[in-house]
Amino acid sequence: MSAFVDIAGLKVTIPTPQGPLTPVRGLDLQVVKGETLAIVGESGCGKSLTALALIGLVPPPCRVSAERLSFDGQSLLGLGAAAWRTLRGPRIAMIFQDPMTSLDPCYTIGSQLVEVMRTHRRISETAARQRAIDLLTRVGVPSPAARLGQYPHQLSGGLRQRVMIAMALSCEPDLIIADEPTTALDVTTQAQVLGLLAQLQDETGVAIILITHDLGVVASVAHRMAVMYAGQVVETGPTAAVLARPSHPYTEGLLRAIPTPGLTARGAPLGTIPGIVPPPTAATDGCLFLARCPYARPACAAGPIPLAPLAPGHAQRCIRPLAERAGEPGYAALVGADG
Repeated sequence: MSAFVDIAGLKVTIPTPQGPLTPVRGLDLQVVKGETLAIVGESGCGKSLTALALIGLVPPPCRVSAERLSFDGQSLLGLGAAAWRTLRGPRIAMIFQDPMTSLDPCYTIGSQLVEVMRTHRRISETAARQRAIDLLTRVGVPSPAARLGQYPHQLSGGLRQRVMIAMALSCEPDLIIADEPTTALDVTTQAQVLGLLAQLQDETGVAIILITHDLGVVASVAHRMAVMYAGQVVETGPTAAVLARPSHPYTEGLLRAIPTPGLTARGAPLGTIPGIVPPPTAATDGCLFLARCPYARPACAAGPIPLAPLAPGHAQRCIRPLAERAGEPGYAALVGADG
């Protein structure tokens, strides 16, 4: 199946007086229509910048370059404002991480929802307002008709997040980029929202890129996952395969830091990853995880390290095979004796 979203060699460069920063360094990603791809990694690894580059919202003076950056066969490189207007909203929608800074404080919730629909669809204001009510009901907003007359500051963080989700769904896009869409929601509402996105995907075949820190959410909704570190994808593959047998040492470390019901003893220390993330100014030769990796050897400093296939659809950015690492003390330290 051909990729609906095809990204190869994506770089985001930020010029500064001290030299260029490269928070996204040669990233490769593909998304198939009808699937959910989760992008995970610690804060600052480039997840949100990747999403902004895909939707053409990286602010100047940042520069975006890529070997390929395409959506449904159309290149997104160098598009003008008019071309982006036909894509954002009707075909690509984004659920932003912080709805308080994404919703306009000067306009009511209703006026913002109606504006999106009337900008991109032939629909009367009356019909748009009724659809706005239906959408707010669908995402679990109580008293939706009354909410249309309220301003963003009059809503809780969770309600603002649900309004953002309703806005993203309003034009029935082909791709939804969800940047931490359930951060401000309680567990019950989080389950409802994730269920809604899954239902929408089943009904329409929409592709979803989910950016999150929550591996529990990833396990429950994502078909595939990509683990990012220092602006690169270090492991990608089917979610079940990556979580059951992580291949890259960074993925191993992330999973070791999560308590496992029935296995992690009460009060037992969780796993940690020593060291700190390299800065965006760090050289890209060799493995960027080198200084923190328990399996490091001199050959890891020679680069660049490619994203090499392990199995169909599963790849990692590491020169050491998993079978070779399994016999080393560092493996047990990261994934435990049962790893």
